[in-house]
Amino acid sequence: MNRRRAAVRAYLFYLEHEVKISPELQAKKVDVALTWITFPREPVDYPKDIVEQAGRVYTKFQEESWGVDADPEEAESDEEVAPDAALPVTRSARTIRADSVRTSAAILPPPSHHIWGIRGIMHGLARKVNKRGGYSYIFDKRYISKKKDFWVIGNNGLTPGAWWPLQRLALFHGAHGSAGGGISGSPIHGCYSIVVSGRSVYHDMDEDRGETLFYSADNSVHNTNRNAVDTITNRTRSLQVSHREGRPVRVLRSQGGTRAYAPKVGIRYDGLYRVVKQLERTNRSGGRYLQFKLQRLEEQRPFAETVAAAPTAQQQRDFHESRREYH
Repeated sequence: MNRRRAAVRAYLFYLEHEVKISPELQAKKVDVALTWITFPREPVDYPKDIVEQAGRVYTKFQEESWGVDADPEEAESDEEVAPDAALPVTRSARTIRADSVRTSAAILPPPSHHIWGIRGIMHGLARKVNKRGGYSYIFDKRYISKKKDFWVIGNNGLTPGAWWPLQRLALFHGAHGSAGGGISGSPIHGCYSIVVSGRSVYHDMDEDRGETLFYSADNSVHNTNRNAVDTITNRTRSLQVSHREGRPVRVLRSQGGTRAYAPKVGIRYDGLYRVVKQLERTNRSGGRYLQFKLQRLEEQRPFAETVAAAPTAQQQRDFHESRREYH
């Protein structure tokens, strides 16, 4: 029984922190299993921590509609090819520090490491090597209790100018709800956050004026109906709710966006904005789509000061060094 409970905890951890939401999860009846644990039809003596974790996973997947309306082109891959041919990841057996922790899933960084350790910019993540010599980022299980919930309207305890090397770390710190997607929100509660990125398929449709943004709705690039907007996803509905209710939205900018405002590397939290207008636009295919105008709220850290705050020169140096092995 203890082994079964351990296996359930491990699987729930994977679902909550690592899995990419997709309709395949429902096809595999993951929703049914989560419902059995969270809302049992008959009294069952499940451990309290398992019931609570299953409930969090179920709520998260429900709010994301089980990935039914996800935009595959917007999601950015966590996977990276080892960038320095002179120091390939496959040499890790010789170059990894002796105080690293080896597990079946990955080699975890030393807590004292100046970049990957508790006080470093990559704290919360570990690097998992794949068979092709590249790597992907995973959450470090030792610190997962520090992972902050993103389901919060408002600044969620963050200060404008907060910066992280990767969007996955913005997720770890509760700034955003996705490791790759641009909109994080609920069709019930509203939009929690958006990411302005020059890498997005919408970069030539959006307009970044700094304290004013024009941000395209989810799947806008694919709309083909010339007469009406006929593709509205739950992510788009979350922005509509924020517009209707006047709820603030966290705005993050990642590298590759408008040069005057985007960070040179990584991703930065730039403060709270309010959705002030919903507009109809036409894309390159002649299809109608929605675009939202957002205005930065006053009584925050000044925007120019926020943009200049990060990344610092040291953060940029650490960012580039983080692409190398733990050494």
